[in-house]
Amino acid sequence: NKIKKEWLSLIEDEGIKPEQIVLMMNAHKRASCLNNIKKFGKYKIQALDRSGRFNSKAVNYTSINTFKGLEADVVMIIDTDKPEEPDNIILYTQASRAKHLLYIFKLNEK
Repeated sequence: NKIKKEWLSLIEDEGIKPEQIVLMMNAHKRASCLNNIKKFGKYKIQALDRSGRFNSKAVNYTSINTFKGLEADVVMIIDTDKPEEPDNIILYTQASRAKHLLYIFKLNEK
């Protein structure tokens, strides 16, 4: 819900376009916090294609393996509790993809 709220705020309140934001996952979609979520408001959740093209009418997500060498104005790093590679290497690489704004969402531990 926090990710959804921040994403929608960027779109609705700040005037940032969906194609300027990427959700960078540290897990496969089925193991991600996005697993059972289909939409953020009216925007469907969709993976970037292999060439890294963004959909201007969707919440765009990817993994660092697909997004290596690419950049986005806003990067939201999610599923930080599930990295497939050592934390410091993957987080640095993901964070370096943000051109203007970076969010790192950490799972609340109980």
